[in-house]
Amino acid sequence: MSKIEEVLKKCTSKQLRMILGNSFIEIIEALDGKDAVSKENLINIMLKNDIKDYLKDKYCRTILLTKFTDEELEKMIAASKDKKLKSATKNKIIESIAERPIVTKEALGKEWYKILQIKIPLESEFEKFDSRAKYSTDSNFYELLDYQFMIKQKAVNLLKREDMPKALIHMPTGTGKTKTAMHILIQHYLYNVKNDGIVIWMAHTEELIEQAINTFQTTWKHIGKKDINIYRLFKDYSLESDEISSGIMFCGFQKLISISKNNLKLFEKICERCRLLIVDEAHKSVASETSIVINKIMTQKRGMLTRGLLGLTATPGRSMFDDSENKALVNMYDRNIINIDLDILNQINRSLYQSHTETIETDVIKYLQDEGILAKLIRVDLEYEGGISTDILNEIRGSSRGSEYTAKFINKMGNVVNRNVAIIEKLCELNAQGYPTIVFACSLEHGKLISNILNSKGIKNRYVFGDSSSSERKEAIDEFKNRNNDMNILINYEVLTTGFDATNIKCVFITRPTKSIILYSQMLGRGLRGKMMGGNEKCLLIDIKDNLEEYSSESMAFKYFNNYWS
Repeated sequence: MSKIEEVLKKCTSKQLRMILGNSFIEIIEALDGKDAVSKENLINIMLKNDIKDYLKDKYCRTILLTKFTDEELEKMIAASKDKKLKSATKNKIIESIAERPIVTKEALGKEWYKILQIKIPLESEFEKFDSRAKYSTDSNFYELLDYQFMIKQKAVNLLKREDMPKALIHMPTGTGKTKTAMHILIQHYLYNVKNDGIVIWMAHTEELIEQAINTFQTTWKHIGKKDINIYRLFKDYSLESDEISSGIMFCGFQKLISISKNNLKLFEKICERCRLLIVDEAHKSVASETSIVINKIMTQKRGMLTRGLLGLTATPGRSMFDDSENKALVNMYDRNIINIDLDILNQINRSLYQSHTETIETDVIKYLQDEGILAKLIRVDLEYEGGISTDILNEIRGSSRGSEYTAKFINKMGNVVNRNVAIIEKLCELNAQGYPTIVFACSLEHGKLISNILNSKGIKNRYVFGDSSSSERKEAIDEFKNRNNDMNILINYEVLTTGFDATNIKCVFITRPTKSIILYSQMLGRGLRGKMMGGNEKCLLIDIKDNLEEYSSESMAFKYFNNYWS
């Protein structure tokens, strides 16, 4: 018997229920009956889940400490290096130690793992961040599809202007925005910048930046010339101002914001050398601190090189509730939007006979779905027993029409027992069918709840949250992409709405209600990659019947902000 099992067996059924939480117990009872929540079963459930998650909870730490022997508590006191604890009463010692979070870098955190005989997580190996790199080339051509080529040509021609050109590129998720932008970037760098200055690529997450770097390296390998400097300014990468000459710089939003405040010499050098700024997920450009940094970079002072601004997004709007933010976005990009032009595509791809006998598709999303570039979404409404309760309906009626649902309200939805029972039963069904499924949870707690219940039923899954470390995210995502150990379910909250391209996704499962068409379109976009782009012909979109805001089609989301740009 392991030490953690021994300690759990000393707990009462009531204590185990408190650690697992009422929502968990109610769902297990609804799924498997009251016998499923016996003390023995609860211990088995906890042992199947990640004990480290329970240790993050102060209540759980307190309960476990009361089950430690005096000798084990002595070890905890010694590890805490707090002299006052030695003279305290046992209850005070337990209370004090329980107050301290589990941090594996510190001795006290490691002592928890030793006593409970849990494997101590390895500290991340020291990673040497080399901010500068060279990338070489060969002579093979890296081809663009017709609509990508047309967007590239429009952007390249715009960037030839000397009057600080600005534009936003609007392409659906899954149609190759990053690859298209890299062709634009490289052609502009080779023939306009001519190795005199830097092109800056800005993105707001580490995943998006890494994806951009990989795409750039692949594209440069085929259409670049000679070697090129790649500068990195995100995560723990750093640079000195005298290191910057010419090349491509990949930056995180927060890193650039921090540099603009705390390292003026470096920031001024970045501004001085900039020839083109590309903003990924450009609908975020007008966030207060981000817009300040963009405007500073785009301010061409006397003696500085000319520069341009390109944005990339699948949703060319900032807010459904604030017109001023949408107008600010439009103004930032000078009301220039570069779209997929169906009129030209239809002229190129249809014969004279077809143009007279067939109806011409005018909807971009449907056109791309017909071409196999985007997957066709099969919508399934998931209903549950009892449906939405009267008190929640009253809360919806009383909520402001001009804003997103509150976190408190969404958390309440994530705790509805019958709703969660329906979610779990559907996920079990999808897993049995072998459907790689990405789940968008209502909250971090809701995501862990779903994961723990699936674990208790022996169904492999992983989760990715905002508080997950880089290595944890990478490991979970790689396991899902490669379907290691038949792992079909990836649960996430507020992380994988953008910059996540798993081509194996066959189901997008949205459990969180939202009024935001931007968030909704980003979530369903994870399953839109079609066969021609390495994805699937079709993708299930499972939406809970009570998700309240109903968006009739993926096309509606794509076209929602068009009027602002006309």
